[in-house]
Amino acid sequence: MSDPTIKEIQMDVHHEGGGGTRKRRGVGGRKRKTRVAADSDTTVVSKDHTPVASPAPAPAGAKPVVAPKIVLAPPKPKLPKVLLVPKGKVVAPRPLRKTFKAKHLKVTIDNSAKTQKRRSTMLAKVDEMTDDQIRAAAVHARLSRRETVANAPIDLLRQMVKDYQIMKERLL
Repeated sequence: MSDPTIKEIQMDVHHEGGGGTRKRRGVGGRKRKTRVAADSDTTVVSKDHTPVASPAPAPAGAKPVVAPKIVLAPPKPKLPKVLLVPKGKVVAPRPLRKTFKAKHLKVTIDNSAKTQKRRSTMLAKVDEMTDDQIRAAAVHARLSRRETVANAPIDLLRQMVKDYQIMKERLL
């Protein structure tokens, strides 16, 4: 072949008989058989029509092995990477500020008479608060935002303020 972009490779491979099997025991007593390659040292690879090294002489009566010819195609050209960039100035979106953060709480349950009395008085104070006071307390405790506190149901806000005060004052 006269084309310089194509390479020709000749291989002489001799294979006689099957490979042996070997037993290995893995974890849990599993058994697995693996094949062992035979005569792997007789493989010869040549490039660009260089002389081929011949393997050891074959015993009498053996058929000569014909080397298969493998033709490799030239490598494909790599395409350049394309990056699409918008025209003009790009305004990045402003990240939203998170209102709520996850907090780790350590709760100790205390059923003493003192704790029960403090809890009942605190719940009574929250029940006596007006709707505007509940909304202000929810915003102050960061349970809701000023923009959305007007749309929230008052019963839900009242229960959120009660639960917040119970956890804050450790009145469980």
